[in-house]
Amino acid sequence: NVSNANLIINGDFRIWQRGTVVDAGKRSGYTADRWYMSRNEAVRAKTTIKQNDGLCVAFTSAPANGENVQFDYFMPPEGFKKIENETVTLSYEGSGNIKVRVRVKNGDNYTDIVAITDDSEVTFDLPVCNEGDILDIVVYAYSTATIHYVKLEQGGNATPLAPRYYSEELMECMRFYQRITYSHSTYCASLSTSMQDTLFLKMPMRTTPTITSLTNIPNNDSINVRSINYSYTPGGTVRFSVDPSATGFVRVYNATVELDAEL
Repeated sequence: NVSNANLIINGDFRIWQRGTVVDAGKRSGYTADRWYMSRNEAVRAKTTIKQNDGLCVAFTSAPANGENVQFDYFMPPEGFKKIENETVTLSYEGSGNIKVRVRVKNGDNYTDIVAITDDSEVTFDLPVCNEGDILDIVVYAYSTATIHYVKLEQGGNATPLAPRYYSEELMECMRFYQRITYSHSTYCASLSTSMQDTLFLKMPMRTTPTITSLTNIPNNDSINVRSINYSYTPGGTVRFSVDPSATGFVRVYNATVELDAEL
């Protein structure tokens, strides 16, 4: 059968740049790339992990009535705008008690397009994408479950999933999130001058990201480093400046930063 393109990035949960295991102590946050997890109860939900055939949610015991783990896929306005007013079909494949929902998010306001359903295939018409509208595709796990894939496509019928190449999927994910580890060394002749350089990204971000250092500076691996500052340029580079703590040899070793342009 001819397969339509999946409008969901990482719909088969192959990309996990933040790590492949989310333990029970985490109530919310991104798991597989582009998928935001939240839990209405933390006690029974054990882990969310990557498996070869998708995303697995494990509960420590049978969940209470209504207890679930929720995964939101937020399609940004620039993506939603391209398919506004069109007929689309949402489908998924998985095992366990799984339900889906589709809604429009604008700020803290939500409007249902498709109410919560356990149908594995649902066709609906999208509304106009107004300024600030985000299309929110929600998947709920009400039991230990494995979600193999979620697919949104144009048209009134569900077609088989045809995965993109891994590298292509990763590049799409990197428009929203990247994690970079780098090293840098130079010579400092004066404490009044910061040492500057550029990190070249594999993929430009969709918008200016929040940049967070995941490495404590200074540390034992660094030499004569007081602090590091970062800034993003629209061309897809990160400029960083190293403030030295002493003159002479300056080294930054295995510093890691994350760039987050999620919604």
